Amino acid sequence: MRKTTFLVMLIGFVFSMCTGCAPVMVSASDPPLRTATNSYYDVKFKPLKQGLRSFVVFELTVTNKTDAELQIDWNQTRYLYNGRPNGLFVFRGIEPGATKSRMISPDIISSQDTFTRIIAPYRFLAYAPFREQVKFGSDESAFSGGPIPAGESGILLVVKGKDQVIKENLTVKITEVESEE
Repeated sequence: MRKTTFLVMLIGFVFSMCTGCAPVMVSASDPPLRTATNSYYDVKFKPLKQGLRSFVVFELTVTNKTDAELQIDWNQTRYLYNGRPNGLFVFRGIEPGATKSRMISPDIISSQDTFTRIIAPYRFLAYAPFREQVKFGSDESAFSGGPIPAGESGILLVVKGKDQVIKENLTVKITEVESEE
């Protein structure tokens, strides 16, 4: 009887230890950061988790290499999913009706300056409970991005110079992988 009780307790202990170590799915990006360069700018595009298991936003950094200002045209810039345009990006400070009316103000990047913005695909935007709000920059937002689904995600970045419109495609492949957290 003692051996049976001990065996049952041992099996229970082993089972509880194994379930505590069960793998969970987390997002991974390949590559973790996509870059591009041309005579106008250097650009970096990186998915961010912001403390979550899935990617929910992207960090976009553009360094102006010219002697004139550049403008990011958010009305023409698109979120790309599996090679196709899939809506606009939103970010902290954007007017709520601006995405529907396509009246998003451009961001100006001064000569030789670097600009960084946290952006989220509009199509995945959702209202977040206060305790789960995602930070866009240093402010908390009532809206949350993501989760960004597995597949190829990216940006069709549209930048305007003096008399030029420069378009750049940057993509990363997002996958779900097992992790023991």
